[in-house]
Order: sequence, then C-alpha cells, then structure tokens
Amino acid sequence: MDRHVRAADAAVHGLPGVAEAVVAAARRIAVDVETAAADPRAPRVLAGARELALRLGHALTAALLLEHAAWALDRGDERPTLLASLWTLRQLGRADVSAELHEHYDELL
Repeated sequence: MDRHVRAADAAVHGLPGVAEAVVAAARRIAVDVETAAADPRAPRVLAGARELALRLGHALTAALLLEHAAWALDRGDERPTLLASLWTLRQLGRADVSAELHEHYDELL
C-alpha cells in the first residue's frame, strides 16, 4: 500500500481525481487482503481470489503509471500524465473514459 500512497502523493497536484482513486482502491484492497488472511480457506475468499489478484495487479500498475507520469511531468512531458489518468480512472475508478479517449486519441499514439 505504501507504493500506492507515494504514487498518489506524487500525482496529487496534476491528477487529483486519479490520486483519490488510487488511495481508495488501495484501502479497499488492504481490507480485502486482511479479510482473506484471517480465514484463507473460507468459500468467499477462495471464490474471490482471482478477482483480488487482478485488483492488486491493477492497483500496482496504476501506481507505476502515476510514478512515471510525475517523473515525466517534471521533465515537461504531459503525455504520460494523460495516459495514467485515463487508465487509472477506467481501471480503478470504473469511470467511462471513452469520450476522453476519443478526444485525446492523437496524443495517446
């Protein structure tokens, strides 16, 4: 969870909505991991293991994208910020970003 919080802190000025999505997702995942660790053989835990693993992967990917976006923004490149924002809002925030993807299509290539 520390990596997610650090990534959110790095991006908070340029991507406040995205940073909130990362922190909220990391908190939800932390609760779910605690629940799973308390009773790892529970049917509900076993049934949700794959979904939890995917959410962990998405949260880590978002943190890495945000770290890279903050690094690139310091060097004057805003494209990774746009990509990190849209990807994170879609994957962690479950937002519909199709209009933004269409609008920024050329920038994302």
